[in-house]
Amino acid sequence: MKNPTEELLGEIYIGARSGCEAIHGILPKVTDPALMRKTTAQMEMYCALSHKAEKMMQDKQMPCPSFPLTSRLAVRGGMIMETMSVTEQDELAQILRSAAQNGAGRMRGTVYALSGEADPDALALAQRMMGFEENIGGTF
Repeated sequence: MKNPTEELLGEIYIGARSGCEAIHGILPKVTDPALMRKTTAQMEMYCALSHKAEKMMQDKQMPCPSFPLTSRLAVRGGMIMETMSVTEQDELAQILRSAAQNGAGRMRGTVYALSGEADPDALALAQRMMGFEENIGGTF
């Protein structure tokens, strides 16, 4: 069984990598300059969160979870399929909001389950990711 800190950091890493890959799959459909800036900033934040989680795992000598090419392609493909018939930029923004809210909900459950056991720094990073995802709705 993984220790709570390793489990939490692994969830942050996979969740943030998934967010980054999903946005990468949707970027070609974004044509509105303001939405492109916001979406790109969102992708950069997810990438930064995944790198921070990976660094924390390395510093604690914990294995980083695997995120193979097949998983990356599945996430990108899922977002491409979900947005295939979308033509309005407002619809794309709504899909991004919904995906972020789902991510925040999953992270909230993980944090709740591990809050008394995981390292405070890992919990702080999870809270940062949750706050970021919960606030995405206000940016679009």
